[in-house]
Amino acid sequence: MQVAAMSPLYATEADVPTDEMSRVKEEMLASETLASKPAEMREKIVDGQVKKHFAEKVLMSQSYILDDSKTVEQHVKENIAKLGENIVVGQFKRIELGVNE
Repeated sequence: MQVAAMSPLYATEADVPTDEMSRVKEEMLASETLASKPAEMREKIVDGQVKKHFAEKVLMSQSYILDDSKTVEQHVKENIAKLGENIVVGQFKRIELGVNE
């Protein structure tokens, strides 16, 4: 349900390609809104913005749709504790009808 509703692109943050991560970071560093900020603060601000940007695109960082007070990762960890089994999301497939890619 989570994948169908929220359309994540990556399962975990480790799955995000480094070139995509660096491209987004460079775009944010180049923005004019950061020009007035001190240099040491820019890096921290951009790191936070990049993390927020990819939080919406990474499955494990998304807000869980049945309980928005926790993330998917927290929900998985709760079920690991409850069931005693190790649960790992390795990959997922999302099929959307009527879309050409």
